Amino acid sequence: MTIDLNFHPKLAGFMLRGNKGDHFQSLGIHLESITENKLVMRLDYHEDLVGNPVTGAISGGAVTGLLDTCSGFVATVAQDPTGLTPTIDLRIDYLGVAKPGQPVYAQAEVYRITKDILFLRSTAYQDINKPIAHGTATFMNMAAPPGLAGMRDYVMNYFDKLPSAIDKTGPYTPLGLDVMKQTVQTAQKQNDASILIDTIPYAKFLGIQRVLAPADNKFIFSMKPKKSLVGNPTLPAIHGGALGGFMETSAIIHLMMKLEVLLVPKVVNFSIDYIRAGKLKETFVRCKIVRFGRKLVNLSVEAWQEDEQTPIAKARMQVLLG
Repeated sequence: MTIDLNFHPKLAGFMLRGNKGDHFQSLGIHLESITENKLVMRLDYHEDLVGNPVTGAISGGAVTGLLDTCSGFVATVAQDPTGLTPTIDLRIDYLGVAKPGQPVYAQAEVYRITKDILFLRSTAYQDINKPIAHGTATFMNMAAPPGLAGMRDYVMNYFDKLPSAIDKTGPYTPLGLDVMKQTVQTAQKQNDASILIDTIPYAKFLGIQRVLAPADNKFIFSMKPKKSLVGNPTLPAIHGGALGGFMETSAIIHLMMKLEVLLVPKVVNFSIDYIRAGKLKETFVRCKIVRFGRKLVNLSVEAWQEDEQTPIAKARMQVLLG
């Protein structure tokens, strides 16, 4: 990968700041540094990212959003000329937990390019020697449509007019351990996942709700459309990281309700296949516990919009209990 230091920093700024209120800005992603062969993005810590109310640790879904964004941009940079790179799949292995109150960084590299596919590796970290997560992903290698032929000139001319980056950095006051346990027990006793959703800032940030599926009288999760979920403003489409975060967080809540787990469990890995673009409309998720072992739980997750038989994404994940 060879980075054009005249154009690509401006392209990154255009992507991260060009559509006010979208998922890049709402999540708090910034371009940290860029050289001829390396690009680093930064995710600032703030309350909306918190996935564990007791520790204040950020959600794995936020890490998914960061790695998907960084990988996607590096995939775009790897093309000559710059084209379109929709995500095919993304797998994340969680190696540790980010320290609350500190930013998380990400870098990615393309390790193989074929006629149709780009293969990438990515890393999320606070200390580069102690990675938080490793990601692998594939992206489609597509030429830009005629309408984007003048993108370079547009970005170069428009860059100075971009709004300033939004600083979302802020503290979070964790819940006490006993308060969290009591809240989860209440949610389980009343069979009301909304009580648990209201306790997890990242779930509220995405707008996750639990609704009754009329077909089988079972609960599913929904996410209402809003601008803070947008990744592609042209379609517009939901950011792949937001969709992954919705699926991962819903699965965690589903597990806590079904297995009467009192604290947020640790996700070992999360793998998502993107089947078609998620348009900016109400999206639904159904979760299933595939295997429940003594310490490890395997889950499958499906997301759809108009028709459950036409999913937009499927995911698999492993969660460690205790």
